[in-house]
Amino acid sequence: MLVLVLVLVLVLVLVLVLVVRVLVVVVLLLLLLLVVVLMLLLMMIMMMVVMLLLLLLLLLQLLQQLMMVMMMVTMMKQQQQQQQQQKQQQQQQQQQQQQQQQQQQQQQKINKYINHQYLFVYWGQSCMQINPTGIECEYLQQQQQQQQQQQQQQQQQQQQQQQQQQQQQQQQQQQKINEYINHQYLFKGGAEDCAAAAPAPAVPAAIAAAAAAKAAAAPPTPAQQQHHHHHHHHHHQQHLQQQHHHHHQQQQEDKQQQQQHHHHHNHHHHQQQQQQQQQQQQHHHHHHHHHHHHHHHHHHHHHHHHHHHQHQQLQQQHHHHHHHHHHHHQQQQQQQQQQQQDKQHHHHHHHHHHHHHHQQQQQQQHHHHHHQQQQQQEQQQEQHHPHQQQQQQQQHHLTQSHIYAPSLDPRSHLQQQQQQQQQQQQQQQQLQQRLQQQ
Repeated sequence: MLVLVLVLVLVLVLVLVLVVRVLVVVVLLLLLLLVVVLMLLLMMIMMMVVMLLLLLLLLLQLLQQLMMVMMMVTMMKQQQQQQQQQKQQQQQQQQQQQQQQQQQQQQQKINKYINHQYLFVYWGQSCMQINPTGIECEYLQQQQQQQQQQQQQQQQQQQQQQQQQQQQQQQQQQQKINEYINHQYLFKGGAEDCAAAAPAPAVPAAIAAAAAAKAAAAPPTPAQQQHHHHHHHHHHQQHLQQQHHHHHQQQQEDKQQQQQHHHHHNHHHHQQQQQQQQQQQQHHHHHHHHHHHHHHHHHHHHHHHHHHHQHQQLQQQHHHHHHHHHHHHQQQQQQQQQQQQDKQHHHHHHHHHHHHHHQQQQQQQHHHHHHQQQQQQEQQQEQHHPHQQQQQQQQHHLTQSHIYAPSLDPRSHLQQQQQQQQQQQQQQQQLQQRLQQQ
C-alpha cells in the first residue's frame, strides 16, 4: 500500500511539475506530505489499540489461571483436612477398641478373682497367701489405689473449701474497712466521731484511735480565726474613733499615726500636706491589709447609716463653732477629721457598739462656752497624750502580729480591758471637772 501511494505521489508530482508552475507544485507537495503523515499517524494509533487489546486478553487469561490455581489450592487443603479428620477418627476408634478390650480383660480377671474368692472364703484363707502373683493381687492393688485417689480428692476438696472461706472472710473485712474509710471521709470535716456515727466492730481499735487523734490535732477552722480577728479589730476601731472625736488633737494624731507606720516626715503648719500624707499612708495600710478583710464584705452595708449620722453631727459642730467666732482653720481640721473617719471607717469593716457614748460626749460639749472648751481641750491633751500614743502603738503591734500568727495571746485581751478601764476613769474625771467649772 505504501509503495503504491508513493508511486502515485511521484507520478502526480512529475505531471504537475511539467504542467503547472513551481509555487502551485510546492503547495500541492506540502498537502500530499500532510496527507501521508496523517495516514501514518492513524496507522500507528490503530496498531496501539490492537496491542492494548491483546494485552487485556493476556491479563484476563492470567487472572483465570490464577483463579484456577487458587481453587486447586483450596481443594487440596480441604482434602488434607478431611484426611486428617479421618485419621483422627480412626485413631479414636482404635483407642476406644483398645479400652474396651482392656475393660473386658479386667472384667474377666475380676470375675475370675470373685470366683476364687468365693471358693476360698469358706476356708478363711487369704488370696494373697495362696497366689501372691496372680490375678487377685492386681485387683486388690487397684482397689487400694482407687481408695488412695478418693482420699486425695477429698483432701483437695476440703482445702479448696477452706481457701474459699478464707477469701470470703478477707473480702468481708475489706468491705468493712472500706465502709469505715468512707464514713471517716464523710465525717472528717465536722467534730463528730466516726466510731459514734457508724460503729464497726470488726475494725481494729487502733485505727479508730488514730482517726480520733487526727481529728483532735486538726488546725482550727477559718471561721474560728475569723472570729478572733473580728473581735480584735473591734477594739482597735474603738480607740481610734474615741481619739478622733476631740477638737485640738489633730497634730498629736498625725504624730501618733506616723509613729504607727514607722514613717518620719517633717510637719509644717499647713495641714493640707498632713492630710495628703495621711491619705497616702492610710491608703497604703488599707492596701496591705486588704487580703485579710475580704471575707468581711457582707458587714459593710450596715455601716453607711451610722456614717451618715456622724456627718450630720460634724456639720452641726461646725455650725456651733462658727457662732463662737473661730476662724476657718478649725473648719479644715473638721474636714480632715471627717475624711480620716471615712477612711478608717472604710478600713475597719466592723461593729460600732461604742459610738453612741461618744456622740453623747460631743453633744454635751456643744452646750459649754468658748473658754471652757479650750480648757477642756487642753486638759484632754494633757491627760490623753501619753496613754493614747502607747495604746495606738501597742494595738498596731498586736494587729500586725495577729495577721501573721493565727492564735491570739490572752495577754492582749487583758491589756485591752485595762485600757478600757483607764479610758472610763479618764472620762469620769473629765465630767467631774466640767461640773466643778460650771
